[in-house]
Amino acid sequence: MKTTTARALHRASLPGPGPLPRGELLRVQLPLLHAVAHGRNPKNDSIFFQSQWEEAITYIDGHPEIRDVLLSGGDPLTLSDEKLDWLLSRLHRIPHVEFLRIGTKAPVVMPQRITTSLLRVLKRYHPLWMSIHFTHPEELTPEAVEACGRLADAGIPWEARRFCWRASTTRWRS
Repeated sequence: MKTTTARALHRASLPGPGPLPRGELLRVQLPLLHAVAHGRNPKNDSIFFQSQWEEAITYIDGHPEIRDVLLSGGDPLTLSDEKLDWLLSRLHRIPHVEFLRIGTKAPVVMPQRITTSLLRVLKRYHPLWMSIHFTHPEELTPEAVEACGRLADAGIPWEARRFCWRASTTRWRS
């Protein structure tokens, strides 16, 4: 399995020589193979590589220009509550990281993942934002709406992202 390091992702996002613009984003790729959209089991954390996360966290900690960290790549909500808590706690302790964001599809395709236990974990790390990925309006089910409501009620701001594949855009126009 090929993973991309925090350093490579950060260097790739730099605009070139000179000072880094305020607000530069570091997108952290989760080193796991789980994607809830493909039916993988969110309780199976066997592919979580703590050593890779330690390396990424050390890199982020050593670069004060990094203020915004997006957890994505696979789906962060496929981690167990305990491992997600560990990861968020480590990132939350870095003084210059002002924004923690989670990119996820879990509330859409697996709304039962948004549990009281998960919400307790997420609420510990304010400010924390969520970007929820929708690909089609039919995904806006009553269960997905309820899961998003639970996030909002817990004080987790979220935004809906719509990713349309070319085949979908021929049938659906927003």
